[in-house]
Amino acid sequence: MMAREEIISRPESQTCRWIYGDPQYQRWVTNQNRLLWIKGIPGAGKSVLMKSLYEQRKLDLANCSTLLLRFFFNGRGSDMESSPEALYRTLTYSLIALDPAMLFHVLLLYLERENRGFAVRWKPGELANIFHRMLEEFQSCGIEILIDALDECSDNEVHETVRRFERSIQEPRNGTTLRVCWSSRFYPHISLVGVQGMEMVLNTKNSEDILRFARKTLPLDFSREFEFIGREIIRRANGAFLWASLVSQRLRELLMPAMKLNNFLIFLNLYRMI
Repeated sequence: MMAREEIISRPESQTCRWIYGDPQYQRWVTNQNRLLWIKGIPGAGKSVLMKSLYEQRKLDLANCSTLLLRFFFNGRGSDMESSPEALYRTLTYSLIALDPAMLFHVLLLYLERENRGFAVRWKPGELANIFHRMLEEFQSCGIEILIDALDECSDNEVHETVRRFERSIQEPRNGTTLRVCWSSRFYPHISLVGVQGMEMVLNTKNSEDILRFARKTLPLDFSREFEFIGREIIRRANGAFLWASLVSQRLRELLMPAMKLNNFLIFLNLYRMI
């Protein structure tokens, strides 16, 4: 179920670091707001950011009792990679693996079904109920959950998933802190309603990463005109890191020592039409 995570590229050097100083992230990591929704246009770099965030949080929480869970949706994969059932199966398994005492909640339901002669096969709604009940009963210091590409579910499934996690975050707990961060494309008709939630727009915050990548990619002997080129790439990318990456790499391949800026602008205009 981790096929999607494995194929996500690692962030370019010194990119994705801005989030750790971002006021919204700081509010989330210090429990002032415990649900962070990272939204962005296609190609903004949401999955790369979430993978980078997971790797960093593993280091941050290495000596803490807080448990770190994650799931990366894969809309091009099987149902076991792109559905709420896959999400809850993975999160439930991960929580039990990290805290075997949680197996008790699943085992009771399993034995009850077996004794009644029912086939022990969980429906998606049942898996969601089991997992959120486990969150209610959890007695450790805290749980942190990262979910990438929530938009790979249907709208109804996204709406239900959002509301379930909002309820779990708002319910009082016995000394346990629950933090959730997920990413998706924009949903005009689905937004957070709880006071614990925040929405971060990625494509308004990644311009420095785009500039840094372009500067690293373009030839050094082109650096005299880089200030103009960098501004132009940022402006036309409009937050789409993938577009800026493709343009920068293609420009490096085509660039001639005597290439003029007019030709460069024609090149960018052609890419905007793709």
